[in-house]
Amino acid sequence: MDLQHASVFDLRGKAPEEAQVAYGLRILVMRQWPRGISRRNLDLWVPDAGPSKDLLRRYHGQDLDWEQFRAAYRQEQAEARGGRLFVYPRSAAIDRIESRYTVRPVALLAWYARRQPVTLLCWERTGNCHRTVLLDLIASAVIEQDELSALQGLPQVASGPFLQL
Repeated sequence: MDLQHASVFDLRGKAPEEAQVAYGLRILVMRQWPRGISRRNLDLWVPDAGPSKDLLRRYHGQDLDWEQFRAAYRQEQAEARGGRLFVYPRSAAIDRIESRYTVRPVALLAWYARRQPVTLLCWERTGNCHRTVLLDLIASAVIEQDELSALQGLPQVASGPFLQL
């Protein structure tokens, strides 16, 4: 898959709505909702694409170095199956739509990224972030036939196969 790199979208910034649209489909990839972040700053939230709370605790507590964290996060994502998906429509009438999916979170993200521009969002501003690992996983993801069948019911917008980080 051909990926182009772009700058990180700072969730804490006050970017106008028009500028946010340039980021394509804005997907939050954290287990917990970050404090002070408005839902209007994103389109989807895929909590299971983020590292587990235990893994983050061990990494931030310096029980794991970056390479150990990367390996453990890759393993978590390899074993992950299904999860929750929250959609935040740009509509005043609907706050959010909660759904479930049955495929690997990486397959879900790769499926979207191959149909439209996607920006992965997280709270981290500098330093190492799981999004760099996730970007590699998405770029190399092979979506299995049963996963493709499960993903067909999701809305899709084809506007270019690149992923922004």
